[in-house]
Amino acid sequence: MKLLGKMLHNAMLYNNVKADNRVVTIHNTDHDGYGFVSMYAIQSSDSVEFTISKKDYQTLSMFDQMDIAIKDNKISVKTKNGKITIANLTDIDMLIPNIDDVYDTQIKPNDFLPGRKFVGNDKVKIQSNGCNCEPNGYFISDSHVFYIFVKDTYLKNKINIPKEAFDYIGDMTTCSTDEKIVVFANPERGQMFYTTLINVSMNIPKLEYSEIFKAAFDKAELHETFKLLKPYSKFVEFKYINGQMHLLTSEETNNFDIIVSCDVINGTKLQTYQSIDNLLKIIDLSDVSDVTLSFNKNMCFYQNDDVKAGSLHYRGTDKMEVE
Repeated sequence: MKLLGKMLHNAMLYNNVKADNRVVTIHNTDHDGYGFVSMYAIQSSDSVEFTISKKDYQTLSMFDQMDIAIKDNKISVKTKNGKITIANLTDIDMLIPNIDDVYDTQIKPNDFLPGRKFVGNDKVKIQSNGCNCEPNGYFISDSHVFYIFVKDTYLKNKINIPKEAFDYIGDMTTCSTDEKIVVFANPERGQMFYTTLINVSMNIPKLEYSEIFKAAFDKAELHETFKLLKPYSKFVEFKYINGQMHLLTSEETNNFDIIVSCDVINGTKLQTYQSIDNLLKIIDLSDVSDVTLSFNKNMCFYQNDDVKAGSLHYRGTDKMEVE
């Protein structure tokens, strides 16, 4: 059987290649609940099946074209410049899960993948390690910074899509689930990704979005200032003094007081502390040259159409003022 290296994507722990009836089906899986399935039309009518390790799969992907022959637990690979023999993992079960009972959800990965930086890494609050999906939208949070996308879906009950799926679903156009497993597919490309679901899901919180202090910033200037301050502190203090916005931080004997340009839309006083990492995640959601940030007594947040993202205030040495 002839095989093209460009077919071999999404290397995982185990990788099954099956040719039958002029179609090659490739199943990649970590054997821990998720996997990727790709299908390609070929000219050969040979029936061949083998399973190989991640390292061997990545090696074969480097060749333009190869001839494959199977004998027992050995795979002979003939390339343009030589021959390779690799192991056929005949004792590995590579069954694709039963997806007969899944239903379409109208969930679109492109809606929530912009919020992937907001996902947590919490062994206690496992629901923070994915995207919480509800009939009215998506919620991603590490419990201090959050991303919300408001959208009606066809979900019957809320589900949580684990963060491990995010690397594989960017090109997928459909999403189906039976609320135990979720399946993303791109029928035109002959691709499917499946994963078991996190059992616990968070509700989208009802947050107060009152805009006590609101200002528009130059995104590039704000981004560069945060990058400048980040090596010295995890936190930055916003302080609006005499019509100017100061960003302050300190480390031992190093003190920074940087004035950034901004257009105050409403409010007269601002003095609050924020995580620099959280703010970088938030302003990166803006796809224009300026970004508008709002502040109230609880948080700093950004809104644009159906997207909301915010970070809770941190306690600092100065008294918080938002007026």
